[in-house]
Amino acid sequence: MTAKIVIAGSGFAGFWASISAMRVISQANKEDSIKVILVSPRPNVTIRPRLYEAKLDNMSPDISKQIAAAGVEYIADKIEEIDSDSKILTINLVNGSQTTLTYDLLPEVN
Repeated sequence: MTAKIVIAGSGFAGFWASISAMRVISQANKEDSIKVILVSPRPNVTIRPRLYEAKLDNMSPDISKQIAAAGVEYIADKIEEIDSDSKILTINLVNGSQTTLTYDLLPEVN
């Protein structure tokens, strides 16, 4: 059985949590038994610019290539409800329907 670690949100903390988890899993040679899933409506990290920076054209870069290269699965949806007792997430899909996703670990990343 494959264990599932679900990361909620593709912000700075979610991005690094998913990449770091995959690095540790890879170093332990556990890629076949542990899956990391990043759930977020968009695969972007929003960067808060410093006012003195000259070029501000891409403050929300797409991270899909980086997370795919690390082996993180991306689901383009929004988590609507967390049932921590049953370890089930209710997810609103981008097409308007709902589905559920079971997990083994849902780390709190702030």
